[in-house]
Amino acid sequence: MDEPEEDSLTELADQTEKRYSSFRKGERKQMIDTLHDLIEESGKRATSQYTPSKERVRWVKLTGQLIWYKDHVLRNYDFERMAIEVQQLKKR
Repeated sequence: MDEPEEDSLTELADQTEKRYSSFRKGERKQMIDTLHDLIEESGKRATSQYTPSKERVRWVKLTGQLIWYKDHVLRNYDFERMAIEVQQLKKR
């Protein structure tokens, strides 16, 4: 009697985890795409001849910060992937 309930709870947990994972994957892709666009735009403004020299430093700094943040997001994704793989190996 307990086994069917446990199986359905396990199945429900797996489905919820898959939905959450796919949601996070979509959100992460959107965030990385947006960061890429922002990096591109700030890089253009930093190198544009029409950007005043006072603002150029700010644009270069912003570009560097955005690149660092994108790298940080990608690194966290790698750690999350590794944690998921470890969980799957423990289940086996």
